[in-house]
Amino acid sequence: MENNICHRCGKPIYELIDFGSNQDGTINTDYCHNCYVNGIFVDHGISLEEKIEKNIPPRKNNQTMNKGKKNTITV
Repeated sequence: MENNICHRCGKPIYELIDFGSNQDGTINTDYCHNCYVNGIFVDHGISLEEKIEKNIPPRKNNQTMNKGKKNTITV
């Protein structure tokens, strides 16, 4: 699967289940499931920062991102 990024929040989308859905139930490859469900944008009235805080879990203290390796976490 190619690298996809939500056009609304910027979240990387890696799995098919993470894509948003259109009103007819088909997958929408422009948005993630946290932003677009059944053809409707969700979470109206919140800022991007609030959306990120709500949808992306915080890292544990012992997790760091590996530099030079894309999207890997060392525990």
